[in-house]
Amino acid sequence: MMKKAIYWLIVLVLAGLLTACQKGTPQNQTSDKNVIWLYYSNPAEDGFVKVDYVLTNPEDIEKSVSEVLFRLSDTEEDNTNRYKALLQGIIIEKTVIQDGNVNIDFGEAYYDQTNIQEALMRAAVVKSLIQIEGVDSVSFSVNGADLLGSDEMPAGLMTKDTFLIEGENEVNEVDQTVTLYYSNEEGTKLVPVKKRIVSKSNKPIEQQALEELCKSPESTDKKGYISPLPVELRINQIQILDNVCYIDLSKEIEKVVPGVEEEVTIYSMVNTLTALNSAYQIQFTIDGKKRNELNNIKDFGNVFSANPELNVK
Repeated sequence: MMKKAIYWLIVLVLAGLLTACQKGTPQNQTSDKNVIWLYYSNPAEDGFVKVDYVLTNPEDIEKSVSEVLFRLSDTEEDNTNRYKALLQGIIIEKTVIQDGNVNIDFGEAYYDQTNIQEALMRAAVVKSLIQIEGVDSVSFSVNGADLLGSDEMPAGLMTKDTFLIEGENEVNEVDQTVTLYYSNEEGTKLVPVKKRIVSKSNKPIEQQALEELCKSPESTDKKGYISPLPVELRINQIQILDNVCYIDLSKEIEKVVPGVEEEVTIYSMVNTLTALNSAYQIQFTIDGKKRNELNNIKDFGNVFSANPELNVK
C-alpha cells in the first residue's frame, strides 16, 4: 500500500542562517540565462550547498530540465561538501513539460525518504529547475498520482515563492498590524496585543512578528504584560508549506523565562503565528534538530495548533 507523504518543511538549519549555503550570485553570472544555481543537501542534511552551473542547452527547456535533474543526482563522488539532491534509488519515471510547468513523476521509492530528506529534495529540485527560462512551476507525482500535502490535498504547483530562503528573498515593504500574544503578569495566560509592523526587510512577516514578541510591550497601558520569550532568542529560519509553519529556533529557547509557564512560552509563538492566517499548524526545531522534549514540554516534537484556552477571556 502506498504510504501517504507527510511533509515537514525544511528545517533549514542555521545556527547562523544557512551557513552552509553560499550567498550572492553564481560566479560569472550576468544576465546570461545559461548560468544558474544548483541546490544540493549539505552533509548534515540541515540546509543547502549551492553550486553555480552553466547550462549546455539553455535554449532547449527539455534538455535543460534533464541536465539539471541529472546533475542533482551526481555529486562527483569525491565531493564531500554536498550530498545528492536526488538520493540513490529515487527513480524518475517520466517528466512532462506543459505550459511552463514541469511535472516529475517518481517511482514508489520516493516514499522511502525520511521527512527531512523529502523536504530538502523537494526544495532543491524546485529551486534549481525554476531558474531555467520558460519554467514557471514544478509539480510532483508518484506512480502517476499527485503528491499529497499534509492536508491530504494535492501539493499542486510549486514556484519560486514556495520555498523562501532568507537572504534570497526580495526586500519588501511591510506595513501590517499583527496580534502578538504576551504573557499576563502571573505567567499563566496569554494576552493579545495589537502591534503595527512597518519595515523594509527580506524577512517574512512571521519572523518579524516573533522578533517583536521577544521585546516588552511598548505602551504604558500594557504594564504587567511580559514577553514570554527569552530576549536573546534568535529566529534562525521560518518556512511555510502546506499550511504548516516550520520554525527553527536558537538554543536560547531552552532558557525558562522567570515567572512564565513553559506552556505559555510555546503557545505565545503558536497563537501569534496562526493568527497571521498563513499557517494553521506549527512545527519547532532547535538549531536545526528536532527535539521530542523541551524542559517540561514533553510533546515539543509534535505539530502544534492554536490554543485559545490559554488566552485571557
